[in-house]
Amino acid sequence: SLLDVGSGPPVKLASAHGLGNAKVHLVDHPATASLAETLMPDAVFHAADLEAIDLELDTCFDCVICADVLEHLIDPDPCCLFIRRHLAEGGMVFFSTPERDVLRGEKCASSPHPAHVREWNGSEFKAFLDSRGFDIVTYRLVPQMRTNLLRALYGRAAALWGHPPSWYSCQMAVCRLK
Repeated sequence: SLLDVGSGPPVKLASAHGLGNAKVHLVDHPATASLAETLMPDAVFHAADLEAIDLELDTCFDCVICADVLEHLIDPDPCCLFIRRHLAEGGMVFFSTPERDVLRGEKCASSPHPAHVREWNGSEFKAFLDSRGFDIVTYRLVPQMRTNLLRALYGRAAALWGHPPSWYSCQMAVCRLK
């Protein structure tokens, strides 16, 4: 079972192969409902404000995705609590958000992206997730865009050496509940 929190129009998820008979639920702003239903007619769409989410789905999910969402929320805590309530025991949640220091340098504390309320560097994001009751199983930087194999390998190697290129600036944390 899969829950996509802040799914938007689920273009990437709709193109994913291997979902098989997975029970898929999407949660986002009501304005995205019609496009979500067009792209993924077998998924269940739930309209919600992620900053004041009081939705109860009566089920828990094996996999939860919250991709590039938290940086848009003034108060991400209700969204994190919603995810905690709906993640099955032993389930995994995938969080992603831009890595501020890689994008603009360590001295930059703001974002030029008008829709981003906040951005975290890696240590801040890990501490945030930890303080919200998530145990980070895997953390890594990944490219923000599609790239070829050679460029992806270069970016991963550079990130491992502590010098990721600016386009290798999406941080992804795979978590379990503590």
